Amino acid sequence: MRSTIRPWCGPTHPAVAYIYAEDRKNMRPAAHLAQFTGVLQVDGYDGFKRLAGERVDRSVRLAFCWVHMRRAFFQFHASTKSPLAAEVLKRVAALYAIEAEIRAQPAEERRRVRQDRSRPIVEELHDWLRTHIDRVSGASDLQRQYAMPSAIGRGWLHSWTTAASRWTRTRSSAPSDRIH
Repeated sequence: MRSTIRPWCGPTHPAVAYIYAEDRKNMRPAAHLAQFTGVLQVDGYDGFKRLAGERVDRSVRLAFCWVHMRRAFFQFHASTKSPLAAEVLKRVAALYAIEAEIRAQPAEERRRVRQDRSRPIVEELHDWLRTHIDRVSGASDLQRQYAMPSAIGRGWLHSWTTAASRWTRTRSSAPSDRIH
């Protein structure tokens, strides 16, 4: 098997599960994943936050998808040419470039590079967003699309899951060793 087919270089095959529910009640993930422990890569759906929040032993940690965060900034920039959105996109592009370089490398090498090179970018982006959030009108499309609040408040910057250091909800927490 070519390494480009298995860029994670793991010893087993990856797994993806799609579980149908008739509604989007945020209790569904907790029911579907009652026996799950570990790191769960998710989008911004509140049901996943509830799942992790209900585990007092922190047996479920969420790793948010950066594609979802980036998309709101991309759409906002495409329609407004906002320099704030452009700056976020530039910084995310730097992270994606690092990921392209380390694709198909062993897990420990990817983790090392993410800690050395990606983590500082994520930390700087977090600080930059905190500094600039007040410049974004609460009535703007950027706020309505929840890109800025999501990036800061929902943990996106703490979850450079597919391409950076693994953060939990707070910046003082140690990165996870379990995701590579």
